[in-house]
Amino acid sequence: MNITYENFCEIFAVMFDNDKRGSAYLQTVPTDIRSAVFDNGYVDSLNNTISKLCDMVFEPYVETVYWMLYEWKPGAAVIEGEKLYIINDLSDFFNYTKEVMKFVKD
Repeated sequence: MNITYENFCEIFAVMFDNDKRGSAYLQTVPTDIRSAVFDNGYVDSLNNTISKLCDMVFEPYVETVYWMLYEWKPGAAVIEGEKLYIINDLSDFFNYTKEVMKFVKD
């Protein structure tokens, strides 16, 4: 990965927070108007841009980043090599990434 650990944590924390806030907001929007607000070319283009940037910034760990953003649940178990990691929160995820991902040194 071509970023430092600190930069990774900063970028990911913003993305994680924004995704959680966005999901919470989406739950407040009446179901019958969600598609009018969120299923359009503008939102699609923003999502495509974010995906491309993630692919470039987080390569080769982009699937791990997407897993944490979109699939993770507290208490998730991740096995890396022979070590078991339990990811209960963002702090656990950052500890996990510090051990298994290769970052650029400061």
